Amino acid sequence: MSEFDRLRGLLLGEERSRLDSLQQRLDDPGERTRDVADVLPEAVRVRAAEDQRLIDALQEPLEACLRRSVQRDPRSIVDALFPVMGPAIRRAITETLKGFVQSINQAVEHSLSIKGLRWRIEAMRSGSSFAEVVLKHTLLYRVDAAYLIHPDTGLLIDHALAQTQTTLKDEDAMSAMLTAIEDFVQESFSQDGETLETVEIGDRSLWVFRGPVAVLACVISGIPPQSLRSQLEGVLHDIHKAFGPALRDFDGDKEALAAVHPLLEQCLALEYREADPATRSVNWWPWAIGALFLLSALGWFWWQGYQWDRRLQTARAALEAEPGVVLLDWRSGRRPSARLLVDPLAADPAGLIRDHEVAERLSISRRPYISADERIVLARSRQQLKPPDTVMLMHDQGVLRISGVAPRDWIARLRASAILPPGVESMDLDALMPDDSDLARRVRDAIEPPGSVAWRLNGADLVLAGSAPYRWIDGLPARLAKVGGLGGCDSSALKIAEAEEARALAETLADVEVRFDEGVQPLPDAVSALDRAAAAILRLGELSEAAALDLRIAAVGHSDGIGSPQSNHWLRRQRAEFVIRQLRERRVPMSLVQAEAATDFRSSMTARPELRRVNLHVDLGIPPSPNCGN
Repeated sequence: MSEFDRLRGLLLGEERSRLDSLQQRLDDPGERTRDVADVLPEAVRVRAAEDQRLIDALQEPLEACLRRSVQRDPRSIVDALFPVMGPAIRRAITETLKGFVQSINQAVEHSLSIKGLRWRIEAMRSGSSFAEVVLKHTLLYRVDAAYLIHPDTGLLIDHALAQTQTTLKDEDAMSAMLTAIEDFVQESFSQDGETLETVEIGDRSLWVFRGPVAVLACVISGIPPQSLRSQLEGVLHDIHKAFGPALRDFDGDKEALAAVHPLLEQCLALEYREADPATRSVNWWPWAIGALFLLSALGWFWWQGYQWDRRLQTARAALEAEPGVVLLDWRSGRRPSARLLVDPLAADPAGLIRDHEVAERLSISRRPYISADERIVLARSRQQLKPPDTVMLMHDQGVLRISGVAPRDWIARLRASAILPPGVESMDLDALMPDDSDLARRVRDAIEPPGSVAWRLNGADLVLAGSAPYRWIDGLPARLAKVGGLGGCDSSALKIAEAEEARALAETLADVEVRFDEGVQPLPDAVSALDRAAAAILRLGELSEAAALDLRIAAVGHSDGIGSPQSNHWLRRQRAEFVIRQLRERRVPMSLVQAEAATDFRSSMTARPELRRVNLHVDLGIPPSPNCGN
């Protein structure tokens, strides 16, 4: 070792060992890694605080790492983001549903009130929907749209519209217009760097918020509070914080800034006016008025339909009761129609309907036919045979009985005729006499027989047959007493006309049945049954007075036997009295009808609806026909 080396060792020995140790540490990768790890966190913090170069440098590697991690194992990324994304999604759905329900509540709350009716009229006059008018009157303010614009180029970066907004469509035109207006204002009016902040557009306001690398423009309906301005400025601040570098380098590629849309949607706030509590407390009465109006309208329509059905039933009954008219088909409604078979000698069907409105609306389709009704056959026989006034015709089960006095030549032609009127199978001429008998003329002049009475002389004895009014039969003895040369009078075949009609009406009433539900409420067909019963009873009362008939009518109530005997007896009595009250309303004298409960009670466990009824029982006492003998 030279002297120089010894001297160097003495002078630099300790430093030499340090340099060797330092060189060895630099050459060892493990040592360098540990040294960098000790200062890396603090270095990253200091570098990030000074400028954006560290963020720019880490952006692409981090994006590549995240993309590769998602491709290799997406499940781990989903699990990591779940605690953050789950609450965010739930909050977004909640806010959307809350706004939707609030809009529905606003429309429903005002739909059935006086104010709501005024708004409906306003909607019809303006051509807008009712929901739009409600929104107009109840909305305090709403941010209809939010636009994020690049300040240097005037390009639209992104936009968000309210879900109910349909009038703001051309977003790029909106951006260009805003940029042009702002340039015009700055060049013409502003001083010292002043910028456009608010623009009034009809019933909307445009608020403009300027940032270093982006401009936020919001279209607002209504009168917004000042607190909204702070909220929107906060959104613009969040956008700059999250997307500052990307906004600074924006070149028109909107896809690179697609993540800014959720922040823009936070601008779409709205607020409704609070309803007056006093007004809310009385909002029930529009419902009551609406329900009352609806019930009144339904009641009126039901009553009109009920009255119309009764008028139609009256017209139908008139057609069915007319001889020579057969009802084939009947259709009710506001435009009723009927298909009929009409005999040429029958009355005009249209003339049978006395209700003028029903006659005008009723469409009648008719076809001719030959009727076998007794009155039509008699009318056809008179038309064909042309008998004199002294001859009476009677039709009895196909046999035409001709009686009275007639000229000999007419009798001869009648006997020689081989053509019978339609509906006549044979003719009985035994009671027909020539008019050269003086006794016959005197008898005819004395008794003045009605058309329903057949009479003939058997020698000097008068023989009467057919039916006649009670008063005419009762007056025969006095009339015949004035006819000289008359031997006797036989009226055993003569019937009281009122009695015959009364028997037919009694049979009609026996078929009338007023049916009920489980209580005392009648079924729908009870109205027509009561109408038929009232008409028959009124006519029976007239016949009873005219012919001295003994008449008694009872409304007998029945039940199905379910329940105790006491409850069934009460139910039967109530049903019978209900029928009595209904007949009284139809002008039936109460002296003619009385209520009774049926006595044949049998308990039952099975419902029998056919027994829930009231029948009419008629006791008719007919006096013997007065004897015409003198």
